[in-house]
Amino acid sequence: MMNYDVFLEVVKEQMKEHLPEKFQKGEVVINKVPKVNQTLDGLSVLVGEDCNICPNLYVQDIYERYLETGDLEGTLKESAELYVDLAERAGVDKVDINFDKLKDHVIFTLVNTEQNKELLEKVPNKPFQDLSIIFRWVVSVGNEQMSSAVVNESMMKQAGMNIDELMEAAMENTKRILPVSIYNMEDMLMGLVSDEPEMDFFRSMAETERPPKETMWIISNSMGMNGASAILYEDKLHELAEKLETDLYLLPSSVHECIAISVDMGTPEELAEMVQSVNMNEVELKDRLSNNVYHYDKDLRVLTMATNVPNKRLDGIVAEPNVQYEYETSR
Repeated sequence: MMNYDVFLEVVKEQMKEHLPEKFQKGEVVINKVPKVNQTLDGLSVLVGEDCNICPNLYVQDIYERYLETGDLEGTLKESAELYVDLAERAGVDKVDINFDKLKDHVIFTLVNTEQNKELLEKVPNKPFQDLSIIFRWVVSVGNEQMSSAVVNESMMKQAGMNIDELMEAAMENTKRILPVSIYNMEDMLMGLVSDEPEMDFFRSMAETERPPKETMWIISNSMGMNGASAILYEDKLHELAEKLETDLYLLPSSVHECIAISVDMGTPEELAEMVQSVNMNEVELKDRLSNNVYHYDKDLRVLTMATNVPNKRLDGIVAEPNVQYEYETSR
């Protein structure tokens, strides 16, 4: 089996052989593409005036398929067919972007700051604890799917907006397009979560078999997609904390959701160790958010970091050999 570097060159040289004739005069290019938590090798075939709608195939994904099958020719043929399909759909679905409408379609998501330095250099963002708020342009929503693109500096400027205006618009749009959803872990495991986030919360509060203070609460959004950003809505955290009559610890289980528990259910140190273990062993790199734990003070109505772990990266690279945890009080 080839190692990744050799495979990368083989793909670049041989991909066109498996593509239809209209791609034969094109140029196969592979560029570094900053994505959330990782930088991937994006392969495109540049063909004349259609270059502006060329899709990307990520060579890392093709390589994983090659390792699974051991079949180089089959993997290249399969990838070429996927590329043709993506290129055809890009042409049919090409969107006439009107930057004046960005303010009505921009939402926010959260990413890990340390892990995404390269991405954050290229896109508008605002710091939030050890995380960063970035923005996405929602192209379409429907059938439990959403198409969106990360807003870069050029998009923001063409829309005539600044970072504060993006944030203000996103605060309104995100809760409209992706309403906050809070439900207990038992409901999720039993498949009782519905399309009505508010009803889920109050029914869960009334029907949970365990006392609410001993229950794990999932904070996300109606689609379960990039739902960890729901913790930016302090009023929802306050509502939950008031119902539980306790401060909260928030455990970032992925970019898609956070788990909220009573502060009586563990220490920050123990919880941070659990979060890190789950991140490294159970969550794909692209979906990891943070190894830290957060504390919500229901009286002060403030969200702060409860831990400040040295291993802030999410790819297994530890910043310091001796991991120590610090507790930071919000008072």
